[in-house]
Amino acid sequence: MRIHAEDEGTRPSGAALLALVDTTDPAFMHIAADLREARDSGIKLTEETVREAVETGRRRQASEQPAPVASEPVTPDFPSIVYYVLRGPLVKIGTTINPASRFAGLMPDDILAVEPGDRLDERQRHLQFRHLRVGTSEYFQQADDLTAHVRSIRCEYGAPDPAWPTTKNLNRSRADFFPQPPSATSPDMVTLGEAADAVGVRRGTVSGWIYRNLLAPVGKSGRGRPLYLLDDVKFLADRSADLTRSRVVRPQ
Repeated sequence: MRIHAEDEGTRPSGAALLALVDTTDPAFMHIAADLREARDSGIKLTEETVREAVETGRRRQASEQPAPVASEPVTPDFPSIVYYVLRGPLVKIGTTINPASRFAGLMPDDILAVEPGDRLDERQRHLQFRHLRVGTSEYFQQADDLTAHVRSIRCEYGAPDPAWPTTKNLNRSRADFFPQPPSATSPDMVTLGEAADAVGVRRGTVSGWIYRNLLAPVGKSGRGRPLYLLDDVKFLADRSADLTRSRVVRPQ
């Protein structure tokens, strides 16, 4: 764009005025439009009016930029939560009042979402997705409806706290946390229920070991139920307890 004098030709000060406008400025088109509008309106172009056009053009350019996308919010603290975590190919739906401690012991591969809730809410979610439930455990097969639900929970309540421990954010595999158990020294074998009672954990915990391929059956009972080496069960229980003690983050 040229800056014209009232008569023909360029003003004697035109070069100096043009030097005030950077043609590589992202707002150049807005600046040029403002100067053209001023010229057409008969406003005398001076150093002051050119500088004003530059500032106005830059403000217009900035106002047209898309607003920055806010980072995904971190889930606020709740007295109790229902959580959705990934362990191997399965999604575990559980509840806790101390997420940091619970996940330190559970050591999921990823924490998908959490929502405020207690055991009653947890049971409702178990019923909601009972068609995907693995046996009587707290583990569920992945499917479109569960994935959509997890996504909606995350959108409503934000992303889970990235400081909560997982094998993902610790950059370690599940095998690092649960190495191969040593050779058993006892031939004692137990069913799933007997295993839970023997080491004082919930049946769902033992089910989790089974579905994560941490605990393999070595035979069947007279009723056809899978049997597991008691030494393997004790090893996993001890390992889980060690992880909980070493990874627990105590509330302030």
